[in-house]
Amino acid sequence: MSETLLEAGAILPGGEAQTGRDVMAARRYTHPALTGRTVVRLAGAMLGEAEDLSMEFLGFSRTAEPTPVGTARRQSLGFPAWALINDPANGRHALAMVKDMARLARSAASKPGNAREGYQQLAARLGAAAPHFLPTFWEEAGRAFRAADNPRMAGGCFAEARRAEQVHGLPVDEERLREVHLEFAFAGALTAKMLTEYSRAVATRRPAPEAYELVRTLAIRRVAGGLPPYAGMAEDLRRLAKAAGVDAEEQAEAVIRQLLAFPAMTRSSEAVWKAYRTPLLRLAKHDPAVRARLAEIFPEPPGWSTDVTDFWLELLDAAGTLDLLRDEAATVSAARWLERLMALRERRSRRRCERLIRVVADLVPRLRAEGRRVTLWSGFAHRADLDVLDVCLAGGVPVVIDSDSGAFNVSPWVHDVGPGRRDLRAVAADPRCRVLLARGAADTLSQLHDRQGSGPLPARLVTETLGTAGLREVLAELLVERAARVSEGTVIGLDEALSQLAAVWSPAGVALAPDAFTALAVVDVPAVLARSLRAGLVAELSWPAYEQVAEDKLGRRFGDAWPQLVVHDNRTAHVVDVDAPTSEHIFRYPPSDSPHARNSHADTTCRLVNGQLLVTWYSTGGRLVGYWSADPDELIEPGQPTDHALWGRRSMPLPLPGGATTTGSRPWHAGDTRSPAATYPVAGDGVSFWRCERPTDPTPEERRWREYDPATGESGRYSLPAFFAADLPPGATLLADLCELRPAPAGLASSPLGWRDGLVGWRVTRLPDGTQVG
Repeated sequence: MSETLLEAGAILPGGEAQTGRDVMAARRYTHPALTGRTVVRLAGAMLGEAEDLSMEFLGFSRTAEPTPVGTARRQSLGFPAWALINDPANGRHALAMVKDMARLARSAASKPGNAREGYQQLAARLGAAAPHFLPTFWEEAGRAFRAADNPRMAGGCFAEARRAEQVHGLPVDEERLREVHLEFAFAGALTAKMLTEYSRAVATRRPAPEAYELVRTLAIRRVAGGLPPYAGMAEDLRRLAKAAGVDAEEQAEAVIRQLLAFPAMTRSSEAVWKAYRTPLLRLAKHDPAVRARLAEIFPEPPGWSTDVTDFWLELLDAAGTLDLLRDEAATVSAARWLERLMALRERRSRRRCERLIRVVADLVPRLRAEGRRVTLWSGFAHRADLDVLDVCLAGGVPVVIDSDSGAFNVSPWVHDVGPGRRDLRAVAADPRCRVLLARGAADTLSQLHDRQGSGPLPARLVTETLGTAGLREVLAELLVERAARVSEGTVIGLDEALSQLAAVWSPAGVALAPDAFTALAVVDVPAVLARSLRAGLVAELSWPAYEQVAEDKLGRRFGDAWPQLVVHDNRTAHVVDVDAPTSEHIFRYPPSDSPHARNSHADTTCRLVNGQLLVTWYSTGGRLVGYWSADPDELIEPGQPTDHALWGRRSMPLPLPGGATTTGSRPWHAGDTRSPAATYPVAGDGVSFWRCERPTDPTPEERRWREYDPATGESGRYSLPAFFAADLPPGATLLADLCELRPAPAGLASSPLGWRDGLVGWRVTRLPDGTQVG
């Protein structure tokens, strides 16, 4: 923890100067213009003398001996400190630039190009008067860009410092330069090319053994500080070791042994592991601790989706680490290792890895012997590697499976033509996985049809991929079940079944699921059409009052209101009511020169509360601003947009007695200047109120309905409205966040969408095969 604090710039209490640390002291100064006041500066022991000289230049005098206050990370002498200590006679040239450098440092973040030009002009002046100050001058300029989060500019300044050393033939303090290298490297300002150039340059300045030690120490300290080894590090050290007359292979073993202990090695590129492969394998052959350490490393090299699974498993096999994982007497957990590897692959790659499938198959006896359930994916089932799962299930390995966690993502498995594909027979045989596989198979058929367009899929794809044992069994069952439901459905259901079967409407597809096509052939299409017409078509539904105002809206949107309907664009809003005339409100925005003027790229939102509209928009300054329609000149900042949604679900309000509305926490009242702290999907039956939450128990993905007090927002017990809980189909799961229930006025009693006992509602369930029914 202390090292982390030091890296962040903290000063730790007590302590003495040690490697990498300096004693920080409070230095007290007075100034003739500041009568009776003392200025205190904190500076390290290394920089104390320079601090005194800098303050003396500004007219300050030190009044007492420094008081140690703690230790901090040692800083390299910068500018003008280095100049004042090493050449006080010419220190005036450095001090004369302090104010200009402070000005440029302030502009480094907002105008980096101008700041760079300013530093170049100062460097030209300094080079004419005291060129030996240029390296520390440019390093200080780099620190200004580093503080402005501009590592590219900082690296350019570092390069200018090294160029000044070469152009003017300046002597180099290797210890100081190494510290500066680390400082800029930790800031992300140095490229691999710069580090290689340093290794070559130091070899020309120092004896070969000393050059090797300097570069070796720098390279290891970089990794210890959290930076992965650069790609050419092994080659640079090998070249310097040979020049120093030491055993390069022996030195490589010593270096890689040290590097393995550092967490930054997980971010090494594949090139680094290849460069150290030979010495690493020699170490692993004779040292069980090295083999065990490799089992703890899970590479995450640079790149968004760089996948080194095959390479890494081959290296572990050659090092003997996989033998360690297979050994039932070993202390390393194979189950835990596999879980971490699969979690890594979720983030990095979903491509099939034949070597991984073979490795897992070899680990099956050990996984069974450990007796613990293995988590092969996190959260939703679409993250699962179907081939690895099939291997585990076929070998009797206990696996954590939640059949209510979505669906397997079968489409990438189908399109991945890499070797090692399993037949998924074991996945289909597991009741929990069969449900997830069926849902994924249904989604895949739809996706394949969309990609293919008109016409069936190629026969080879149907036969060799969809026809694999496990997937074929599930697909055939799914298609038969869907076809059987068509006879009892509507034209829409028939269209969906035909669209789904279109992808396999071929001799190969008929052979895949012959019973499904037989069932479709005997469907009484006239009866399905008659049933659809008797139930009514969506196109027949109308609301004249709404249609009259909606056609004039540009970019029509809907505000938050119930039971009224708020229709608006960025100019006006209309409130359409069942039992009252339609009303209109023309938005009144501040003028364009106001800081509250509406951002032309942002949309306006509305919420109706007790007959008043809360109109909100994002200003040109990025702040949420609004007003109540009863007082449009009084601008407020509600803090949360009126159309705020949880997990993509809008929170439509419910009216409360007295005119307020509720969205799951404290009530909204017309005229409120701040929105409630939280909003939820809400439901009510006229007596009780519920809000849909995402509790942490039992799983963070599950949403559940919970009673609450609409007057205060206080939580109650978890329960369900009677409409949500009554008569669920066998094996069905309620999809809580898709359900609605709210009181409705008597004017909606004749709605063809349903009205009962003063309530309207919508309940959605998911059947065991993945079908959603509402």
